[in-house]
Amino acid sequence: MTFIAGGIEAMSGVDIMDGALGAYASAIGATKELLARGCRDIADYLGSAFEEIPPSMGRRGDVGLIFGTDVEGMPAAVLFIDRGVIGRAPIGLRRLPRHFVSTAFRIE
Repeated sequence: MTFIAGGIEAMSGVDIMDGALGAYASAIGATKELLARGCRDIADYLGSAFEEIPPSMGRRGDVGLIFGTDVEGMPAAVLFIDRGVIGRAPIGLRRLPRHFVSTAFRIE
């Protein structure tokens, strides 16, 4: 999530990690952190701070979620770029076509 958090902070000035950097090291730890913040999942957390939009309306710098692609079965957050999205993968960064995104959020 730190890659996405950096993109969000660059676009909006909002630090969505807000003290959570280094607070967890696994998907289970991330889930516990989200629950402690009153959110059931990453979509709920992003939705509490940013407007949800149709994925087809995503533009450069917006955030999307791709479900079922994370190594641990959790949704993967991605940043919209020119012709697709980019996010962290087990071996670095991965680009995907934007049609993989099922939920998106406007970052302003």
